[in-house]
Amino acid sequence: MAKDLINELPDSLYQNLQKFDLVLLSTIYENKQPFVNAVSWVFAPTTKKIRFSVDSKSQIITNIKANQNVALSMFSGETIYSINGKGNLLTEEIEGIPFKLAIVEVDVESVHEVMFYGSKISSPPEYQKTYNPAAAEKLDQQVLTALKNYK
Repeated sequence: MAKDLINELPDSLYQNLQKFDLVLLSTIYENKQPFVNAVSWVFAPTTKKIRFSVDSKSQIITNIKANQNVALSMFSGETIYSINGKGNLLTEEIEGIPFKLAIVEVDVESVHEVMFYGSKISSPPEYQKTYNPAAAEKLDQQVLTALKNYK
């Protein structure tokens, strides 16, 4: 059963989003069907804003331009949260990165705990980057800096 929390990120989610974390992002296709992606370049500059970066040519960007409603689902502690809000395209190109990455900022409207009754997460999901570790770390740092400092 979903439990309404608040209209901003609780401290646990805000702290998780100070570093990259696995987040499921839901947007809406033009035909009104949901579209879900896993994203990891996610950062919260405040408890009311979440920024993420994806390829500028991504279907995510097309969807947000047509319909700003988004939902982000993430694991935190022993539960799962759904964060609803409006996505706003801040830029379609981050300077200093060799390919076009967009930055989207989500205005947080509501946060819900959505773990089903009588259970908890015993082991959060983990992921590994499968390309050059040094290149991955360098790109991650460039994107994190852009997400933190975008004006």
